[in-house]
Amino acid sequence: MRWRASCGPGRAKESRSCTARAIWRALLAEWRDGEILRLDAEGEEAELSLAGLSAALLLMDSVQGRLDTRGALYRLGERDDREVPEAPPLPLLRPFPGVTPLTDAERQGIPLAVMEATRSEWLEADPESLEPEAEAHALNGQEALVLIQTSCAAYNCSFALYRVARQAPYPRQPLRIEPLPFGGEGLGGWVNYDEGSGELGYFMKGRGVGDCGDAGSWLFDGERFQLQSARMMQRCAGSPPDDWPELWRAARP
Repeated sequence: MRWRASCGPGRAKESRSCTARAIWRALLAEWRDGEILRLDAEGEEAELSLAGLSAALLLMDSVQGRLDTRGALYRLGERDDREVPEAPPLPLLRPFPGVTPLTDAERQGIPLAVMEATRSEWLEADPESLEPEAEAHALNGQEALVLIQTSCAAYNCSFALYRVARQAPYPRQPLRIEPLPFGGEGLGGWVNYDEGSGELGYFMKGRGVGDCGDAGSWLFDGERFQLQSARMMQRCAGSPPDDWPELWRAARP
């Protein structure tokens, strides 16, 4: 049942006719002509500048092909919403084929050998740094992935990653991955590889509470690491990682 009531910003909570879309349209109509948005949460006030909101909404309308439609975010018109083109399909990743895990001997021997052979490439001359740690994961029948945690600061760690042959003398090369859309290096802060799913991920904190920074993940297809997701939050303002702007996403098979 829906009540017949206005969906103005001040009346949204008391109206069942206010769908989520109607509420947001009413809010945007008020915000885009404003200058400052003031928030009052549990007795604490905060202010957000609305400068540039109209330009951002207009750009979104233009990119999404909804200028002058009834459902436009900024420049409304009489065009039917059905004229808006559908969103392009997400890039489809190649599947992870699966792999037999390393043996216990490989899991112990490979990371030790690689860490000893590459120490000069990443060792920091810091007497207070923690002892580096390494782990190995199967990539395919011939190769393994070695992750070396080389050093840690207050809330982020540095890593060196190598693609390594599973047979001695373990020839290796630095891991190559599909680059991030924002040009960041990635693979720092916290790094993990799940050999059961073929997913490599990282989470880099901008500060200790983890409300800003960047994160990403890649899916291994048996040969290459394909970019699966990328998020970034440059402003530290209490936002959990799931709410960070998503700069890239792809569909898993």
